[in-house]
Amino acid sequence: MVKAVLIIITILFAVSGLCEFIHSLRLFFILPEKDRKSLCIIKLEPQKAVQQVKFVLEQSNWLGSLYAERIVAVCDGIDGAELEICRKMVEESEIMLCTDGAFEFK
Repeated sequence: MVKAVLIIITILFAVSGLCEFIHSLRLFFILPEKDRKSLCIIKLEPQKAVQQVKFVLEQSNWLGSLYAERIVAVCDGIDGAELEICRKMVEESEIMLCTDGAFEFK
């Protein structure tokens, strides 16, 4: 029983990786001349902003440009101390902090 569950989980992981590869290959042939850049927009929430920035930095370090070419963190509603911590964290990274309300989330 345990062996069957482990085999099913392994097959699911293998199929999901294969699907991602097929999707990338399909995009390459459909849009070969287009530059495919990805953008990740994150709305930082009060009392969670530091953890969210840490998570995004970790994902960016592990996955590099596969995670996103550009990362924008919208920090509306974040207080001064937490905002300063986030600013210090993203100083040496590619993450851009946006504080002017340029994005509206519904």
